Amino acid sequence: MTPLPVRSLALAFLSLASCPSPSHPTPVYEAEPEPIEAPSAGAERPTAGEETTALAPTVELARPFVYEVRPRDPDVPASTLFGTLGRGLRLDQALPERHRTLLHSARVVVVPIDQTAEMLVRDVQRVMLVRRGSSAELYPPRIWQALTHELRDEMPLDQIRMTRPFMHVAGVLRRRARQLFPEAPNSMDLELFAYVRQRGLTLRALGTPLDEMRIVGAAPDRELVALATLYVDRPEVFARDLQETREAYLSGDEARVDAADDDPEERAVAPTLYRGLERRRDTWLRAIRRELDEGNAFLAFPASAWVGPEGLVEKLRRAGYTVTRLDGSRAGGVGSLR
Repeated sequence: MTPLPVRSLALAFLSLASCPSPSHPTPVYEAEPEPIEAPSAGAERPTAGEETTALAPTVELARPFVYEVRPRDPDVPASTLFGTLGRGLRLDQALPERHRTLLHSARVVVVPIDQTAEMLVRDVQRVMLVRRGSSAELYPPRIWQALTHELRDEMPLDQIRMTRPFMHVAGVLRRRARQLFPEAPNSMDLELFAYVRQRGLTLRALGTPLDEMRIVGAAPDRELVALATLYVDRPEVFARDLQETREAYLSGDEARVDAADDDPEERAVAPTLYRGLERRRDTWLRAIRRELDEGNAFLAFPASAWVGPEGLVEKLRRAGYTVTRLDGSRAGGVGSLR
């Protein structure tokens, strides 16, 4: 599997982008009115001037990223793996109705991040704020001017100045993805988290937004400045990459999703960031195996983490688990996201 670029592990950045200002960093769980075809509690909202439209019902996955996992012990019930997409598709489209009883009947639903975790202001500020001076000093003037212009609807200028570059990358990613996919404005991971909470299902999260901040914030500011510079200088390429990732997911082709995860230029300018994100996947694996050995778990993580020769699915197979991708015939009953 190619190293995972920032856009493929957008979950980290979207979680950061959903946090309020450094002085009020605790996420707020906001209930949305019915119906819940696209659960949006805790979801991000479009900025002024942006329109959202209903996604055409003809957009469907060729094959969903849903897998059955059985441990070596035949007495342990099977569990389910579900691959999410950071942006560009709603949860009700990615998780077909024929598979939803696997979610509704699970002993526990495991997700990477607790979107409602409380965080101490001082801890968030320690990771989020520039050490000294202004973040404007970190950028070439041309890039800073373009960046502040693009982010003016995402955060006040004073906040842009006081926050570190990883928060700027988060804002750019969220804004551009929301503009590119107005029909699916929310992160699928946020939708799933909200839906599980609303249904009263047992939820276990492996981390918090602060954990994500620490992983991304461990990378030198110069790496994130370089990433922000790439995004400013290549908006068309950035849009193409997001579109390709979405199309790969819609194709249902694991190899295509894996291939869409490679951007050598991004990887070259942010090696520390990449290493930190890849180590997180190994941390996930240990927790995932514990849940699989207990059985009847529903584990929802980015599809890019599951697929590929070094993805979590292959690592589980090498560890002795039987992993089978579902096509609909293996799932029992019919569920609903309503």
